[in-house]
Amino acid sequence: MAEYIEREALYNALHEAGGCDAPPDSWADGWDKAIDEAIDLLGQMPAVEPLQEGC
Repeated sequence: MAEYIEREALYNALHEAGGCDAPPDSWADGWDKAIDEAIDLLGQMPAVEPLQEGC
C-alpha cells in the first residue's frame, strides 16, 4: 500500500532542510542545489492542487 504526504508538507520540509543562497563553491552550495532540484521535481509531479512556492 502506498503512503501519501501532503505536497505542501514535503515542500516545507525540503525548504527548511535546504536553506537559500549558500555561497558559491561552498559545501552548502551543493546541498542547496540538490534541495532546489528536489523542490523543482516536486512541483512537476501531478497533484490535485498546484504547489504555491515562495522561497
